[in-house]
Amino acid sequence: MTDVYSVEYMQQRLLPYWRKEYSTFSALLEGAENDYLPLKKQVEQYDADLQHDLTQAGGPEFAAIATLAFRQAIGAHTLVEDADGTAFFMPKENFSNGSISTVDVLYPSSPMFLFLNRSWLKRSWSR
Repeated sequence: MTDVYSVEYMQQRLLPYWRKEYSTFSALLEGAENDYLPLKKQVEQYDADLQHDLTQAGGPEFAAIATLAFRQAIGAHTLVEDADGTAFFMPKENFSNGSISTVDVLYPSSPMFLFLNRSWLKRSWSR
């Protein structure tokens, strides 16, 4: 099951970002299946670049731990778009009450986003 609206923010119910292109979760899965090979290639390249950058920053042991932390940090966020088309990458509680931008999610994930892409962190604190 997927959420119909990912976030209610400033009295606006925001759809998950993937709904911009796909009307249902089944359509999303079909799209992913149809685009599997190019997506796989992009993911493999991203992983290789991430691994390289993290190894350069702190060595192979650091890279191994940081790669796992990256996946956990991404999993604690949701990507939505408001009515104006502005994308928000929001830290969101997954298993409690669904609060947004709480310090227990922001604090541990911030270093990863500062390292990878500062604009992701900026979107977490927007408005």
